[in-house]
Amino acid sequence: MKCKEILKKALRLLNECGESDENGDFAERSTYILSTMFSEAARLDKNYRAANGGGTQPPFSPIYTELDKEFPLCDRFASAATFYLASILIIDENEELSDSFYDKYCNSMASISSELIGQAEKIKNVY
Repeated sequence: MKCKEILKKALRLLNECGESDENGDFAERSTYILSTMFSEAARLDKNYRAANGGGTQPPFSPIYTELDKEFPLCDRFASAATFYLASILIIDENEELSDSFYDKYCNSMASISSELIGQAEKIKNVY
């Protein structure tokens, strides 16, 4: 899946008409917003991949992501990325709607986290 698909889904949530190419401001801003989300979710994605045999996480820029690039996280994170992107894109115009999408993002990330099984590790004695 391409990052452009995440933008298209976010635009549908925001009830924006047209393709992502016709929403230049949203498309331009989304390249930075998605990079932020990827950075925030990177550690959870690595743990999710380790638990589910998903291979290694491809590299991505923490600053800018081209919309034609492949979505760097597991597909399980696509809905969370959509909610995050929609939330940040609309934050200045409709704070209540933005908060609603951000809550859905947080719930989605919590759900992913709860799917991971615990790992036994040695306890470090720091006394």
